[in-house]
Parts: sequence; C-alpha cells; structure tokens
Amino acid sequence: DCIVAMVAYVPIGANMDLVNRISKLHELFIYRSSWETLVFRTKPEAVRWIKEKVREKFGIVDLTFE
Repeated sequence: DCIVAMVAYVPIGANMDLVNRISKLHELFIYRSSWETLVFRTKPEAVRWIKEKVREKFGIVDLTFE
C-alpha cells in the first residue's frame, strides 16, 4: 500500500489551463493505481493527512517530516 499527498501551490495569475491539465493527469494516475492520494493547498494539511493515514494503515504514530 502507498500513501501519496500532493501539495499544489497555485500563484495568483497562474495559467489555469495548465493547472487543470495537471489536475487531469493526477486523476488519470490515481485511477490506474492502487495508491491512496489526495491534493492539498498547504504542506501542514498534507502532513496531517499522511500522519493520519499511516497511523490507520500501518500503526505508526511517530512519523517525522522535515
């Protein structure tokens, strides 16, 4: 089992067509894999989600990120 979190920083004035294409590629990837993935706007949100999922799936509670 794999757990993947993607943090997407989108600057104001970004090319939304490009952002949407990347989003569609992400959807295609998760459709074809058995990985559990989620996209976040901030790193702290992603870290919280990963820690929760790792605790649920593998029983690991002391997970440190840099």
